[in-house]
Order: sequence, then structure tokens, then C-alpha cells
Amino acid sequence: MTALRLLRPRPEKTTVANGPIPNPPEHLDPVAVAKWLELAPTLDMTRPGTADTLTLYVTAWTRWKAAEAKAAELGDVIKSPAGYPVQNPYLSIANKALDQLLKIGKRLGIAALTK
Repeated sequence: MTALRLLRPRPEKTTVANGPIPNPPEHLDPVAVAKWLELAPTLDMTRPGTADTLTLYVTAWTRWKAAEAKAAELGDVIKSPAGYPVQNPYLSIANKALDQLLKIGKRLGIAALTK
């Protein structure tokens, strides 16, 4: 193999199962789009339902990341309007999104939160 051949782009990086990588849905936010573009090349996007399932996964990913960031910012325990300490509600949102990631990731054949 020559050096020139090693530098050529590999066609499998731009296609999925003999077809182009589909564009992410327009309604996704930038974080979800980035996750979509990371995962789509690793999945069989020609299989019916994979694009929809991936959309659900990256939406849950975005929700999990945002909730984790807010929980880290505010802490695990916050004051209620009455002044009593209560669990930060963003922890519940993060935990629910994590459950969704694990379930949807299993359907896609990926391990959630590996990166």
C-alpha cells in the first residue's frame, strides 16, 4: 500500500450501508445534531425506524445533558419556596432522561453515555 493510498478518504466514512448518511431532522437543537452526526455513521440507517429511534435518543441526550448541567449548577438540594430543603427537580429530569437513554440505546444497539 502506498502513502498516497493511505491518505485517501475512506468511502465508508461518508456512507451508511451502501447509502448516504441521512441529515438530522431540522427540529433538533445543535447538541442533538452533534450527537446525531456522531452516531448515525455507526448505525444501520437503512433499517426502518432507525432514524426515528435515533431522533428519540439524541433528544433524550440533550435533555440529560441540560438537566445534569443545571443540577451541577444548583446542587442536589435546593430551598423550596417555603424555605425547606428539597431535592433539586433537575435531578429527576436527568434521571428520567438517563432511563430513556438506556432503553433507547438498547434498541439501537449502543451503550449510552460511553463518551
